[in-house]
Amino acid sequence: MDNSERIYEICLGGIGGQGVMLMAKIMGEALSNDGYNVLQTQAHGIEARGGISYGEVLYGHGEINRLCVTKPDILLAL
Repeated sequence: MDNSERIYEICLGGIGGQGVMLMAKIMGEALSNDGYNVLQTQAHGIEARGGISYGEVLYGHGEINRLCVTKPDILLAL
C-alpha cells in the first residue's frame, strides 16, 4: 500500500466540557473539505459534564473500511 491509500487515525480523549467532541467534529469537517475521505465518531459517558469523552477521526484518500481507531497516528489526551 502506498501513502496515497493510507488511512490516518486520530484519537482524542478527555473530560466532558473540554471540547473533545467538538474538536473531532471540526477536524472531520476540515479534512472532508480538503478532499479526504473521513470517518468521525464520538462518545461520552452518562454524565452531562465531567465524565469521560472521546472522539476519533479516520481519514485518507483511500476507502475507509473500519469503524474505529486501532493504531492511532496521533493521540491527544486532555
